[in-house]
Amino acid sequence: AIIAWLMLPSALIRLFLPSTNEVPGLVSLLLFAVSMILTWRMTNAVIGRGAAVGTAVFAGMFVASLVVLFGLQALLGITIPTRVEG
Repeated sequence: AIIAWLMLPSALIRLFLPSTNEVPGLVSLLLFAVSMILTWRMTNAVIGRGAAVGTAVFAGMFVASLVVLFGLQALLGITIPTRVEG
């Protein structure tokens, strides 16, 4: 739940400053990197078998989540909307 709350600043920037496109994207990217680092550290701490095993487990979970994400997008026909400049 804490990692989900990390994305709140980016959503608030998009909500209150919709005209800025680059700033929320950069904030989202930085917060995503921070969340990945924190998740990796948490995985290592919980497993407690060294950094190599923890990193392998984290990488496996990351790849599995991407496979599920892209698989469900293809299965359900979800596409990325094109940007409309107005």
